[in-house]
Order: sequence, then structure tokens, then C-alpha cells
Amino acid sequence: TESRVAGPEPSSGMTWLHQHILPHESLVGPSPVPTRFQSVTLAGLDEEKINKAVRSYGKHFWSLAPEGRGVLFTGPPGRYKTYGAAVLAQAIHHRFRIPVGWCTVPVDLTHLERNRFSSDTEELLESWKSCPWLVMDDFAIPPMGTWQHSVVLEIGMYRHANQLPTCWTGNLTTLGRSAQEVLSGAVGAQLARRIGEASRGYRVMF
Repeated sequence: TESRVAGPEPSSGMTWLHQHILPHESLVGPSPVPTRFQSVTLAGLDEEKINKAVRSYGKHFWSLAPEGRGVLFTGPPGRYKTYGAAVLAQAIHHRFRIPVGWCTVPVDLTHLERNRFSSDTEELLESWKSCPWLVMDDFAIPPMGTWQHSVVLEIGMYRHANQLPTCWTGNLTTLGRSAQEVLSGAVGAQLARRIGEASRGYRVMF
């Protein structure tokens, strides 16, 4: 029997549910997870630490999400960071029927920067800021230009202020440094503190 990311029915967090989810109910359509990760399963998540974090987050989702608690996976390529984010996103989207957003930072923001004055760009950026659950994938791929950095900062700070959970993945390695030092070098001290606060207990850094 295939293992599942599952949690209890929402018996708590109803204020959060009504404030952040119900206005987006009509947007629960096709999953925004990239095609190559559409068929991911928890059973296929071979990185033990990330598998454990994904299982626990799914189990406690309805107590974590109303507090804006998210997830942080960082480390070298090949450690199942994006895979783990996709497992969570698919479970939240399909099983909990909560709309999720997905931003592959270096690809999506490079494209949007070329069309930064388009109404479509503004609409997409706004959806990433306000969707009930968001994945910011590869958020630390260098080099990040000034506009891209400002967008990541704006999205991250807005979501933290409004207690909207975010899953952050990035190719960052600690190499003896603290989590705060590593994150600060990628996104600046201000956002690094917010990510650290929101991902406490669900932070896997290699």
C-alpha cells in the first residue's frame, strides 16, 4: 500500500481557512506543480530527512498552516528538495483541496522580468503573494538580479506578515555555517530571519 501524506480533517484554524482559502476555492484546478513532478509519491522520496519532514508536515498541516508555518529544504543538487516540495504541494492541492502556487524562481522571474510591465506579470506576482500555500523553488540560484531579488523579498515578506505558509527550496550548503548566515547570504538578513522563523521544526539543511 502506498504511503500517503495525510492529516486530520480541519477541526482547527477555521479563521485562517475562511480568510485565506475560501476566497480561492474557485481556483482549485490543475496543479501548478511542474510536469516532471506531477507523478511524485512519498514512497519515491528516498532522502530520509526530507521524507520525515514531509510526513510530519502533512500530518500536522491544519495546526501549522494557520500559524504561517512552512518548510525549508536546502542543500546540494540531488537531495530530493524539489521532489519533497512537490509531494507536499500535490497532497495539499489534491487531497486537502487547497490551491497552491509554484514559482521556479530563476526560470519564472527571468521570464517575468522581460515582461515586468505587463498586467499578466502583475497578476501572477499577486497570485504568488496571496495564494494559500506557495512553493518558492530554487530561490537561491545565483546570480539574482536586483529586480528578481526585490520580488523574492516582496513575496516572502508579504507572506510572512499575513501568515501564509511557504515552502522554500534552494541549492545552499551550510559547510559549517549557521542557517542564518547561509540564508542571509542568499536573500538578505531581513527575509532570512522570517524564513527561519516560519520553518522552525521543518527545516532540512545539508
